[in-house]
Amino acid sequence: METPKTPMAAQKPASPTIAGTKKPNIWAVVSIILAIVLIGMIATNSAQKSSLKVITAQQAGDKLIDFLNQIYGPQVGIATLKEISESNGVYKATVTVMSEGQPVEQPVFITFDGEMFMPQAIDIDEALTQFKAYQEQLQQAATAPAVEQPTEEPAAEEPVTE
Repeated sequence: METPKTPMAAQKPASPTIAGTKKPNIWAVVSIILAIVLIGMIATNSAQKSSLKVITAQQAGDKLIDFLNQIYGPQVGIATLKEISESNGVYKATVTVMSEGQPVEQPVFITFDGEMFMPQAIDIDEALTQFKAYQEQLQQAATAPAVEQPTEEPAAEEPVTE
């Protein structure tokens, strides 16, 4: 007696096994590879951060004053460093220069590595607050009822009779 044959599509292909071991789960393999790549990226990124050259605040201030006196000295006179501190990821320096014979204090900024000088920084929150207040003033002025100013009509001249 013959055994009934099933169609080819209904048959399950034999999974390749080696001496009775299971086929590895593809998602587990991919997860392990991605974990290794992630660990490698984190290690490389932290190594790059540690290679960032950071100088002390005083060194940055000295470099800044040397720069200002060499470049801007002829226009503003001798610049002096009043104070320097860390602020928002950069050094914030208060520099004193002469303007029209009077000392003027000016806040300026320099990066931690002493390579970039920024003469001005804009406080984003403060700028947005001022901008919104200005927009409200414009809107109020546009919606306010127009007040007519009384105008005096010139008095009619009386005809001159002689």
